[in-house]
Amino acid sequence: MELIQDQPFTNETIGLDGFAFCRCAFEDCVIMIRSEGYHFEQCTFRNVRILISPEVSLAALARRLVSCRCENTVCLWNPEGATAAMA
Repeated sequence: MELIQDQPFTNETIGLDGFAFCRCAFEDCVIMIRSEGYHFEQCTFRNVRILISPEVSLAALARRLVSCRCENTVCLWNPEGATAAMA
């Protein structure tokens, strides 16, 4: 898993699979999660939509968000896959 740390992301669409984010800031982003192969800690999320595929455990996502700060961030169930919701 590739580590990304202390990076800001603004107005981007980001796939989390295969990456670990530490102390990153996401603002006005769309985050796509398709599998359990991701990690983040001590990140901030502001005005973010998190699109979650059915294969992703909501309980695991909640555990990962415990160390993060979220403002105006929503998690959306995406049964058709994250890319379909972008259309």
